[in-house]
Amino acid sequence: MNPPENALVISVDGKTQIQALDRTQPILPLKEKAPKRLTATYKRNDTVALIAALAVHKGDITAKTMDKNTAQNFLQFLKQLCRKYRRKHLHVIADNLTVHKHKMVRE
Repeated sequence: MNPPENALVISVDGKTQIQALDRTQPILPLKEKAPKRLTATYKRNDTVALIAALAVHKGDITAKTMDKNTAQNFLQFLKQLCRKYRRKHLHVIADNLTVHKHKMVRE
């Protein structure tokens, strides 16, 4: 509620298994006075993971997609946040996901 001077509170969370979908056909032909129509079928391309950080008091959002949510990828994201908010003391809020508590991340 009251971060120290020159501090920034950041909430970090991730979403895994996001499906990257694509329509199997382009937009169907338009008819006069009718909304555009799309096919109901789609192609599964792969899955991605999203990690995002919210600077709580500023409202800034930083996000990154990755193939997998691993401790190494999480650590790279934290380093990206450190570069973005240089000269700030970061207070990171994260859940108890195993990759957030990995030895590399804690160090």
